[in-house]
Amino acid sequence: MCTGKCSAVIGHSLSILSLVCIVVNVIQFFPNWEFWGLHHSKYVWCLGGILGGGIMVGPGSAWAKRAGGHGCCCNNRCGMLLSTVFAALSGVGAAYCIVISALGLFTGPLCEVNNEWIYPFEGSNKTGDYLTNTTLWDYCDKPPHAVEWNIITFSILLAVGAAELVLCLVQIINGFVGCIGGTMQKD
Repeated sequence: MCTGKCSAVIGHSLSILSLVCIVVNVIQFFPNWEFWGLHHSKYVWCLGGILGGGIMVGPGSAWAKRAGGHGCCCNNRCGMLLSTVFAALSGVGAAYCIVISALGLFTGPLCEVNNEWIYPFEGSNKTGDYLTNTTLWDYCDKPPHAVEWNIITFSILLAVGAAELVLCLVQIINGFVGCIGGTMQKD
């Protein structure tokens, strides 16, 4: 596969993954498909999926798709160079999504325990242990299934952010090769 086609495939893949990040981060604001006001984890409010995995990845995906197209100057070499720069910036966004998701998983959800909204798994010997010990999940009274919701959504964001980061790294390499050798496309 030539570097131009590879760039186009990466661009389309990043577009889809960035949309997934945005949707999952929005879903995090409705645990158990219900609205709970402003009672959300601090890591949900960091918007790792919307800002990091979504908006910051958008320009990288657009430039990767554009670099994979026909009709740019210098046999599309400058487009490939720009796609490399934007892939690096997108990689920063994907890394932000990964870090926020990992912290959200490690800390656990914000939930109501004995009529008080707290992080029941933060700062104790239970930090991180709640992921494998399902008996601890009963600490949260509200919202229902808060722990499962937290684990599922942050795990999806972590996996999608990792996939975005890998694609961005591949596009950086692909962009350098395409900048030096051209996109190998016939006009």
